[in-house]
Amino acid sequence: MIIGIAILCAGWWQENNYGSILTVKNVLPASLAAVWLGFWPALQQWGSVGLSFPGEVQDVEWWANGFTRWGVLLIIVLGGYSYLYRTRDGY
Repeated sequence: MIIGIAILCAGWWQENNYGSILTVKNVLPASLAAVWLGFWPALQQWGSVGLSFPGEVQDVEWWANGFTRWGVLLIIVLGGYSYLYRTRDGY
């Protein structure tokens, strides 16, 4: 989560440089993806069915399994950057 905030701060810091790739708008999907990655261990814990023991494979609810986590990550990254590509300014 701290990495996501750091990425967003780097974009904010570079916002005033004309022509810079690192702007808040351009790094927002990467920042949201880093925050989402930070939630993965918590989702594993919250979604566990029964008792959870470290080091053991645990059954989890559908919203905490790997397919859902990776799917949301792809939606954030691909959806965010495809939106940025479609709404970019013509240079």
